Amino acid sequence: MVQKQFGACPEWEEHLAAYPEELSSAEHAALMDHLKKCEHCTLAFADYRQIESFAQALRASDPLLESLFAIEEPQDVSMAPSLPHLPVRQDTLVGRETEIAHVLEGLRSPHVVVSIEGMGGIGKTALAIEVVYQCLQGSELLANPLFEFASWFSARGRLEQERPVTHSWLEEILDTIARSLDYPFVRHMERTEKRTHIEQLLSTHHTLLVIDNFETIADPEVLTWIQQIPLPSRVLITSSDHPLEQAWSMRLEGLTGDDALHLIRHHARELKLRQIEYAGMQDVMPLVAITKGNPQAIHMVLGYVKSGRQSLQKILAELDTDQASLASRNVCDRLYARSWTLLEKNAEARATLLAMAFFRDAVTPAALGAAAGLTEQQGAQAIARLVDLSLIRVREKPGSQERRYTIHPLTRAFIRAQIDEDHTGWEQKARERWVAWYLAFTRRYGGLDGQDWAQQYELIEEEWENIRAVMEWCELRKQYQELKAFWQNETLLNMTSIYGYHWKERINWLRRLQHAAQAHGDESEQTKALTEQGFTLTQMGRVEEAQRVLEDAWTLHPSAEPEVQITLAENLAQLFIRRGRTKEAEDFLMKAKSWLEHDAPHLSDLERFHHSITITYYHGVIAIEKGKREQAEQHFMEMRTAAHIIGWQRAELYAQEFLADIAKAQGKFAEAQERLEEGLMIAEQNKERRRAAYYRRSLAFLVYQRGRRGRKEQAIEQTITWAQEAREGFIRLGMQPEVTRLEHFLNLLTRARSEQPVQPEPTEEYSSPLRLAL
Repeated sequence: MVQKQFGACPEWEEHLAAYPEELSSAEHAALMDHLKKCEHCTLAFADYRQIESFAQALRASDPLLESLFAIEEPQDVSMAPSLPHLPVRQDTLVGRETEIAHVLEGLRSPHVVVSIEGMGGIGKTALAIEVVYQCLQGSELLANPLFEFASWFSARGRLEQERPVTHSWLEEILDTIARSLDYPFVRHMERTEKRTHIEQLLSTHHTLLVIDNFETIADPEVLTWIQQIPLPSRVLITSSDHPLEQAWSMRLEGLTGDDALHLIRHHARELKLRQIEYAGMQDVMPLVAITKGNPQAIHMVLGYVKSGRQSLQKILAELDTDQASLASRNVCDRLYARSWTLLEKNAEARATLLAMAFFRDAVTPAALGAAAGLTEQQGAQAIARLVDLSLIRVREKPGSQERRYTIHPLTRAFIRAQIDEDHTGWEQKARERWVAWYLAFTRRYGGLDGQDWAQQYELIEEEWENIRAVMEWCELRKQYQELKAFWQNETLLNMTSIYGYHWKERINWLRRLQHAAQAHGDESEQTKALTEQGFTLTQMGRVEEAQRVLEDAWTLHPSAEPEVQITLAENLAQLFIRRGRTKEAEDFLMKAKSWLEHDAPHLSDLERFHHSITITYYHGVIAIEKGKREQAEQHFMEMRTAAHIIGWQRAELYAQEFLADIAKAQGKFAEAQERLEEGLMIAEQNKERRRAAYYRRSLAFLVYQRGRRGRKEQAIEQTITWAQEAREGFIRLGMQPEVTRLEHFLNLLTRARSEQPVQPEPTEEYSSPLRLAL
């Protein structure tokens, strides 16, 4: 009888221990092949299976023994819901209780800035994420939350060499705060006014601003500003160096002892490395010593074990052989170099890893595979390989099965170095595929809005940072045709118009496109860019500037395509309605209708319907302005019917609100309320925040007017609720005229509630200029 012994080949030992649950079909087949030829591995395999069965039986029979094998993880981290505008809470933060407590102590101190410092990969970002969630939700260390809001800004992916010359770090940070606090209109302000307004918000809202990878920001203005932000708000930065002497700082070091063991077990479980998962402290101490407890390095070593078919001991021995190299290069650099060498015969995985550098934000498998030039199957295999090697990370969308992928800043730096050294022309071809994929993506999900438009536009919104990166690349390399294509009707124009918090970016990009078109002698595109700028400026209330821009467009309009001419006439009509010059508005609507009927044979039926409905809508608004209620009702009924036929739900929504207001004026309260409640629901479903605010305002007026015939006190309370919600919506959108009107109305309601003499009821608000744009 042959004596069993542990004599497995080192390169197959992990496969034997992992069998059968953790092996792919290819790995399983290769192992079976090997076992036919290797007696040592065959015997070792039998021993592994016997030991595993015995261990499982013991653990099942003894709860205490089972607890010894359990990995001690934070119980509430991965289960906690993610918060809007913040990174997903991580489940790999092990230990660090002392460090968390120290950072929280800093945030409770008089210091405005708190700094987490440490070498790359040491876990600064993960620690900052955990601190933010505890600050907002409370924890064992915090009886009550420290802050009401948090704003997260990461400089990762915005490396200096990738930024356009017009970029301002401070302005991006201010825009991020505005969005996090849900004051999108602030993003449209000029820089000085924006800074003042953000500082006012920070002085009244307990906000924690986090700036991740702060060392990347080579901008003294940001350094000065963060030290001056008003209390009670504070700044938390992560940095690889020590930029601020006056900050409350903490140096983050590597993990040691049980903390390091628990992290190793966690990653081993994820990678299905059974031997390492159940290893004791003495077995993993060499790994901790070589990596100096650096979490990123630990993760990479284990990924190397998983993918490199080498034992942990062998890898550590190789890493420890050249002490001179270790002194000049840290272990992460050595691991990146080894991983790159390991992928030498896997061109698909290498291409996928290099393409990751193109993306500013988390990327979908489809976009990544397209940039790398791979089929769906090739891309999936390459991604799986890179995940095993811990070169890319998985980010699962909360509440969804969708997976996106990101890279560590150290990985990004390594990739950029590899791309810079490449002289095969790979990057140029990959960039072309990258641009082409996003053009196709924006054509597919952009364009004219229809039924449930948020469902298509939200997909573009999720990719917005990556789309910006593509457009900036095209601009810097003077790729005019590609940049132009992003702003065609079937791409970004409508989405950035409807989502008001993109207005400033919309104008900025249209101006860039206008200048590029002028340089190329493309007057038609120049006219179009001016036309769309004028529309957005009118929406923003900058009517003087809008008129100048639209007049410039009118000067060029004979060279423009018929559709651009029609849109220009419609936008001028909107502008003059807003300025109370209805006769000029009607003249431009007549021009638009004539051009639509006689000079635009190439328009699709859908585009023709959209223009016809828009013209009808503005005629209805003009009729309201003139006090011709029946004529206005006819226009809006016609508009609603036509919009319903083509599935243009947003146009139906606009018509519905005006029809409800007309019904209210006619005393048809039940009909008006039904229309308003239905319209509000649709507006909220599609994140049409301006329209939702107007619907709430109309409901406030309706409830008040209807309540005068019934329970007055109850009606006043309901009216106040609707009016306050509407006012809050207008405040956040920066629509000050509407805020002022509602504040006056609320003052009247307050006096009515206290039975003081009240002025006459406010007049109908049909002609509110801020709600007329379609």
